[in-house]
Formats: sequence, C-alpha cells, structure tokens
Amino acid sequence: MIKELFSLEYHPELIRIMNQSSFLGAFASNILGMLFSLYILYDKIPIDYIYNLITFSILLFFMRIFMNFKSLECLRYVTCKNYKYLSVQLFLIILNAIFYIIILWTALAYDISDIDILILALIIFALVAGTIATLSSVFIAFLLYVTINFSSIILAMIYHSQDRVFYIYAFTIFVFSVVFLKAGYRHFQTLKSSIELKEEFEKKVKIEVEKNRTKDEHILSQSRLAQMGEMISMIAHQWRQPLTAISSTIINIDMKIDIGKFDFENRKDRELFLKFLYNKHGKIITYVNSLSETIDDFRTFFKPDKTKELTSIINPIQKALSIVEIKMSLNKINIIKEYQVSDNIEIYSNEMMQVILNILKNSEDNFEERDIKNPRIMITTKKDDSFYIIEISDNGGGISDNIIDNIFDPYFTTKDVKNGTGLGLYMSKTIIQEHNNGILTAKNIDNGVVFIIKLPI
Repeated sequence: MIKELFSLEYHPELIRIMNQSSFLGAFASNILGMLFSLYILYDKIPIDYIYNLITFSILLFFMRIFMNFKSLECLRYVTCKNYKYLSVQLFLIILNAIFYIIILWTALAYDISDIDILILALIIFALVAGTIATLSSVFIAFLLYVTINFSSIILAMIYHSQDRVFYIYAFTIFVFSVVFLKAGYRHFQTLKSSIELKEEFEKKVKIEVEKNRTKDEHILSQSRLAQMGEMISMIAHQWRQPLTAISSTIINIDMKIDIGKFDFENRKDRELFLKFLYNKHGKIITYVNSLSETIDDFRTFFKPDKTKELTSIINPIQKALSIVEIKMSLNKINIIKEYQVSDNIEIYSNEMMQVILNILKNSEDNFEERDIKNPRIMITTKKDDSFYIIEISDNGGGISDNIIDNIFDPYFTTKDVKNGTGLGLYMSKTIIQEHNNGILTAKNIDNGVVFIIKLPI
C-alpha cells in the first residue's frame, strides 16, 4: 500500500480529478492566500521583499495552471507518460508549501505580534483544509502539501512559545494534521474505489451487450433458417405454374409433330412449323425468365444487408409482395395497396422486405387457421412530421389482449411447434428498432390487427 501511495503510477482518472480542481486550489493558494498573508506583513517587512514574494507566487500560479493543462492534454493519449508531468506538478506543490514557510518564518524573524502570527497560521491552515477537495485524489500531492505546511506551523508555534498557549496551539495543529491526513486518505480511497467500481460496471455492461448482440445474431440466424422451409415452399408454388406451362408447350410441339400437322416435305408447312416453333420458343423463354426472377427474389431475401441504401419506401413492400402475392391470390386473400407517399429513404432494404414478409405471412397463417371469410390485407404508406409510416392491417380477428404485449418476445408463438418458432416478430422488431432506428408496434382494430412501422425521416 505504501509503495502504491508513493508511486507516480496513479489512475489517469484520479490525475484528471486533481487537474480539474487544481485551478481553484492554485488561485486560492497563490493569489488569495498570498494577498491576505502579505497584507498582514505589508508595513512590517521591506517592500522589495514583498514584491519579490508576490512575483514568485504569481509565477508559481501560472506554472501550476500550465502544467495542469499539459497533464490534461496528455491524458487524452494512451501512450503519453503522465508521470513526467505529475512529477513536475509535485515539485510546484512543494514550492507552494515552501512559499508559506518563507512567509511564516519571515513573520517570526521580524518579530511581528502574536495575533498576526496566529492569523497567518490560520490562513495556511485554511488553505491546507481546502486541499482535501483539490489534491487528495493524488494522495502523494496531498500528503506532501499537508505535511510540509503543518510541520512548518507546528515548529513555528514551538519556536515562538513565549507563552505556553503556543504549545497548546502546536499540539492542536498536530492533532488536526493527523485528522486531515486520515480524511484525505479516506477521500482518496473513496475516489479510487468509485473509479474501479465504475470501470468494473462498464466492463460487465460491455460483456452483457456483446452477449446480447451475439444472442440476437443467433436468433436472427435461427429465424432465417426457420423461414427457409417456407421460402422453398413458396418457390415450389411459384415455379409450378411456369413449369406446367413449359411442359404444356413442349407437349404441344410434340403432339403437332406426332399427328403430322406439318408436312416437312412441303416448304410452306416447314415455314409454318418454324413460325409455330419460334412462337412456342419465345413462350418457353418467358417462362424460364419467370423462374430465374423467382430465384433472384429469394436469393435477395437471404442475402444480409451490409450498408443502407437510398430507395423508395414502397420498394421493399413490392419485393415482399412479388414473393407472396400469387399464393395469396390463389388463397383468395385480397391485398389492398394505398401508397400515400413513395419518398426515398435510407434503409436496409432486404431486411425491411423480410419484416414485411413476416407480417404478411402471419396474416396468411391466421386467415387459414381461423378460416376467415373474405380475408383482406391493407398496406398503407404515409408520413407525419417525424416518421415515414408503413401500416399493414388485416381482418383476421385481431390478437388476444392478454398476449398482444408478448408477441415481440423471442420464442413466443401461438402456432404449434411444427409451424412456428416464435422468432419472426422478435427478429422484425430488432431489424426495425436496432438496425433502422425505427419503431414497430401492433394494436387491435375493428375485427383485426394493424402492425405499424415507423422509420425516422
């Protein structure tokens, strides 16, 4: 412990506290204290001597302020060796204490009155008391200043002991010096402990934040994997029609050939066949392009966004609809689009499409589970003074009031184990609020529910 106290390797925050409070301490000690002390000695010692003391104290003041500034500047850089500045600061603090030794013993040398000596001692005593607040964060600085000044006062009282009362003063100051040193040490330990606790707390918070981030990434990954089965099912569903059309076109060509529709020995029939074949070939290319576009849509869905892009607010909605609209149409789900705004906005477009898909898929599953007649989904875009707003509402009967506050919790689901993971809405809220600085909420409306996505303008 003693080695720690006398070492110059203090915690940077303790040095920062001393530097930030030392301006007032230097002003009180080198300006105010100096003026009060020399006022008492003004007509009792040579004027030149007083001017020299004033000059010395003012120079000392500016040197202390300059070193405080340099030390604070050094603390901004990890590689800076602050102990160099601290050693100079300690030297200046010792000089400051010596300044008051000179004043006090000058008063004794010129044999000024007892009351003036006591006043000077009280001035020094008050300045030392103030260092509990200004110097004790670096205990070695506090220890040096208190020890030097109180030792000087005690010796001065003993030296001037023409009356026994000065022995009492000396003993009293000795007792107070012990009390001050103990109080300063406690203050130092309190500051040190609070800094260590703060650092430990920040370290734990950082660890927990990192754990939560890792957990969210894991949940996000789980959610994507859980949805992959649904995506494959959607791909198969959307491929069925163009594949059937391609198969029908090829069968049609084969049948024309098999039944001898075209006489290949006849030039006119050959030209008609080539025209027929060219027409069917064009249709096959159209169907193949449709298959390719479907794959591109789903490949985009599973590709994580790296940077935000400037895109129309309706773009992720249209991408999501391109994936599910055909199936929903076959299930007789009426999708109503009411785009009041189509402004460009910086978002993670693919992630936003995923959020909208989650909400649309939940509505579709709910319609099927409850066997809703005339199912309807309405998608609205609008804005207010602060947000772009996407509202997705349905007429699926709403969400029970006793669970609506839990639907965004991880692993919370109302579906059976086979059909639900409880991650979709949790992931959606994470994407909106943490990735896009927005707000995702849900509330019941007449015979349905509305999900509200707010994105800052």
